Amino acid sequence: MSSQPNSSIADGLGLLAHIALAGKALGCRPLARDVGMDAVRCNRLLKSLASAGYLEQDDQRRYRPGPAFQVLAAAALHGSALLRRGSGALTELAQRSGHTVALGAVWGERVVYLWHGGQAGASAPYPADQSSIGRLFADTAKILSSAQVVHGQHRSLAVPVPGHQRLGLALTHIPLSAPLPPLRQLLRRCAQTLSELHHA
Repeated sequence: MSSQPNSSIADGLGLLAHIALAGKALGCRPLARDVGMDAVRCNRLLKSLASAGYLEQDDQRRYRPGPAFQVLAAAALHGSALLRRGSGALTELAQRSGHTVALGAVWGERVVYLWHGGQAGASAPYPADQSSIGRLFADTAKILSSAQVVHGQHRSLAVPVPGHQRLGLALTHIPLSAPLPPLRQLLRRCAQTLSELHHA
């Protein structure tokens, strides 16, 4: 039996994620161009995903998430050991810091939030270069120990979650006058707790 990874599965999942994160229906050719895939191969994978219910087509034959994808997304959030075991730690971090808590993973050029403001999956994807979580992983050769981004009169502060690739924990809506060392310490303690709970 071959130990080589199945590129069709990986490419199909990549297309599925790209469509889901786009927030709108996409045609085959624009999608193939976006992901750098041959249009014929892209079309074949899209049809396979549609036949299984993970995608569906609108009146203009563009693809959007289908019912099977909605079930998969809900099951993933409900079945996430990280969120199930870590929700208490995330809630406590919000209470102790007095700020909004965000747990997000970098996917391509976006940060996808697993937890935001007290709810799982409660925020739309955000440009990675404008996110403190995204800034943690901007240099693929080195993960930063912490990162911050200023937005107007507030800032966000993030740290990586140990043992997870491209997963970060952040506090947002922090006034510029607020001291950062105590908040950074709270973040690191919670990130370590999340890592330990997930691998328990």
